[in-house]
Amino acid sequence: MDISIIELDISEPGPSTITTTATEEVEKDDDKQQPKRKRRAKEEIEAEKMEKEVKRIRREMNSAKNSKCEQFLFCYVDRSVCLLDDSIEQELKNRFVERAVPDQLAFVDGEYGFGKVIWKRKRIDAIIEEGKVKSLQTMDPEGCFIHVLEGGAFNQLIKKNEFQKFVENVSKEHKHCRSLPNIVVFGQGGAHTTQTTTLSLKSFEHYRNQVRYCKTATDFSYLVAQLHRAIAKSEKRMAQDDTVPIIEMEKGIRDGIKADLRLDWWTRMLSHVHRLSEEQKRAIVLRWPDPFIFMNDLIQKEPDEAIKSIADIVGGNNRRIGPAIAKTIYTFLTSKDGEDVIVE
Repeated sequence: MDISIIELDISEPGPSTITTTATEEVEKDDDKQQPKRKRRAKEEIEAEKMEKEVKRIRREMNSAKNSKCEQFLFCYVDRSVCLLDDSIEQELKNRFVERAVPDQLAFVDGEYGFGKVIWKRKRIDAIIEEGKVKSLQTMDPEGCFIHVLEGGAFNQLIKKNEFQKFVENVSKEHKHCRSLPNIVVFGQGGAHTTQTTTLSLKSFEHYRNQVRYCKTATDFSYLVAQLHRAIAKSEKRMAQDDTVPIIEMEKGIRDGIKADLRLDWWTRMLSHVHRLSEEQKRAIVLRWPDPFIFMNDLIQKEPDEAIKSIADIVGGNNRRIGPAIAKTIYTFLTSKDGEDVIVE
């Protein structure tokens, strides 16, 4: 009996021809679907870099109006102001440190006038010059400024009837197309007589100036800090004037006649007047229920006469409104651009 031995080749088989062909076809398809990346020209790369730089500068410009607005406003205080009280300089530094803008305060020697406090806004713009993006920075003076008077000097101007002429001169010295003088009476300014009120209102009529009284260095430092904040934010407010509605239509009276809507709006406006009591507010609304007729009446009168007519209104608590609040109401009803009262 023959026994045959059969030898089997058990080595691993090589790749089949079918599998290899399929793989090659897939690789060819991938090559067709992924075209070769085009090399970018040098000009294209430079243009992209310029665009990024312009966007960076514009972001910085936007921050100058928004979150960092106080950092882009610089306050310059004449050293003659510090002679009125030795603690003024330190109090001002304290206020600016509290606002986290210590570098935005500077003391100067007569560069902008004796007894002056002025502000300059740092502006940034992007310009393309010789194929390169450059950041253009300017320091533009603001219209709002402070002129500090010692109490005795202020009283002498009132007695001699020279206050209005004084305000005219300091407004011209500021050399701004829209000067907004703040005359600060430092120390004891004396009694607020009828003559003082009359001359203040007359100067306000011509030059839109504000008369403010500060008895201490601390009071003065808070006034400067308050103005610094208000001026810094003023540019953003002006930019929003065309986009923000005066009346929020989702609130208040939605159904009703026009007179009811007008009265509701008028009452809400008066609610924002600082130190105006509810009794005084009701007295104003009772006398002038239509604010638009009230506006026309104020415009047709002389400013001092118009303010006096508001000041003489007596509320339910038998207290007059007074000239200070009356001037605030007169200002926000007759101002065309809202800049006459810069302090929030």
